[in-house]
This record gives sequence, structure tokens and C-alpha cells, in this order.
Amino acid sequence: MFPLSTDKPFHYELLRALALARYHGADINEVLIAASKIIPGDFESFHKELNDLAICTLSRADSINKWYPISAHIPSERILLQAGGFKITTIFYGAGAKKGERKPTLIIGNGFDGAQEEPLHFTGFATLEKGWNTITYEGPRQRSVVRNQGLRFITE
Repeated sequence: MFPLSTDKPFHYELLRALALARYHGADINEVLIAASKIIPGDFESFHKELNDLAICTLSRADSINKWYPISAHIPSERILLQAGGFKITTIFYGAGAKKGERKPTLIIGNGFDGAQEEPLHFTGFATLEKGWNTITYEGPRQRSVVRNQGLRFITE
């Protein structure tokens, strides 16, 4: 296997970034360019290169949104569900059902403390292609629940 970094954790994280490319979550060339600039074992370097790439991508998305507002968005609906003592942040991505039609729905949770939208690129787009709805969620110890509700773990 071609190492993206001699630093194994960096290599792993760069592979994860490349895995997002299949379903619109990354550009292979941009990830490889960023990887080539990262100094193995240097967390500041890792952060800087990927943060620079994120800022560039956001800027590009903002400019697309300005001129083509529909192109820059994936149709979705954010829904808060009440659970035992906290709220679950969900995002519903519909597979285009006709009025009154029911479609199967895959519910995806990210167990890596990653962004809620990330699983959309690993699994969600493939599910939508198959004609299924997709729901992503964040539970205890994930970003929005920790930030907005202070809930870190449920011990049971």
C-alpha cells in the first residue's frame, strides 16, 4: 500500500479523507496535495494543511451558493427528537418519495466523534441512490449534544 504519511495515525486519517471522495465528500487531488505538505508527527502541520483545505473548500462552496443556491445544497431537513432527558439532532435526507409513498429508511450514527454529516458521504449517498431515505444523528458524547446540552456519556 502506498503510504500517505510515514506517521501511521496521519496515514489513517488521510485514508479516511480519501474515502469520502466516492460520494462528493473530498477531492482526491486536493487531499493528496495536502498530504504531501504534512510533516509526519507534526500535529500543527497536519492541522494547518487540512484546515487550509477546509477554508478553501468553504470559500468555493460559498461562491457557488451565491450564484447557484440550489447546487450548493443537498435537500435535507433537520429534526430534533426527544429522548430520555436529552434531544437527538437528526438530519433527514429524503429519497424523493411521491406524496403518500413510503420508502425504507437507513439510520446512521457516527461512532467516531466525527461530524454528523460525514456518514452521508460514506453510506448515505449510496443509500439514496438505492431509493432509500437516510437519517443521520448525533447522540451522547457527540458534537452537538456535548456543545448544546452538555451531555457526554450515558452510563447504562
